[in-house]
Amino acid sequence: MIKVKNLEKKYGDFIALNKINFEVSKGTIHGLLGENGAGKTTTMRCLLGLSYPDSGDMWISNQKVTKSNFKIREKLSYLAGDFRPYENFTPLEYFQYILRIENNKSKLYQELSERFKLELSKKIKDLSKGNKQKVGIVQAFMKDPKLLILDEPTSGLDPNFQR
Repeated sequence: MIKVKNLEKKYGDFIALNKINFEVSKGTIHGLLGENGAGKTTTMRCLLGLSYPDSGDMWISNQKVTKSNFKIREKLSYLAGDFRPYENFTPLEYFQYILRIENNKSKLYQELSERFKLELSKKIKDLSKGNKQKVGIVQAFMKDPKLLILDEPTSGLDPNFQR
């Protein structure tokens, strides 16, 4: 599903990624573990085309990740570690907006919101940090993607919801 070969990324003299290599098979769950600043988020951002490596190659579903290959993002969802939704929307308005942009008719957000006990009618700006994180989790899963890339998905959640 994912293959990364000799991935390198520098910011000035700082080496963020130094010849990273790994593979993730379809139907499996993998985590990138490491200290703060180890390059986990940078690796994810390179895979998504949100940042570009200095060298190395990446593939998702046997398609090479390039600056111009946007097609590979159609079947994946991403939750950023610093997720920030549109705060003047309610979660319901936010989910419907995202789905409309992507021409997706999914109603999975309803089931997920119930499961996470997420109030859909309150403005996002009035939600707690944990409930804002639930909005991010729901938006990542609501399209029923083939690939999920989650950066610190349980940040701010209480222990019951972390499980």
